[in-house]
Amino acid sequence: MLLTCGNDRSGMIGLAPSEPKEKDLSWLDWSVPGSMSADGKMILFFESGEGGGPHYAVYLRNTDGSPAIRLGEGSGLALSPDGQWGCRD
Repeated sequence: MLLTCGNDRSGMIGLAPSEPKEKDLSWLDWSVPGSMSADGKMILFFESGEGGGPHYAVYLRNTDGSPAIRLGEGSGLALSPDGQWGCRD
């Protein structure tokens, strides 16, 4: 018998404007970046692992490291140029 145990994870690391070093911007277990605002202060992403659920979950997060805001189910694809709207499938 061959047994294996895996702990896969996907993450995001970014350098926010005026910050001296990169930060881990991952949220749950499989964070996938979709888009970043033009000023680099917000990132739209989705969680596609167990944390995102069967239909994935779209989030918006400031790159300052503050908590992410869940927008709904699906995959986050793009932010509008003004950063006010997100496009998801």
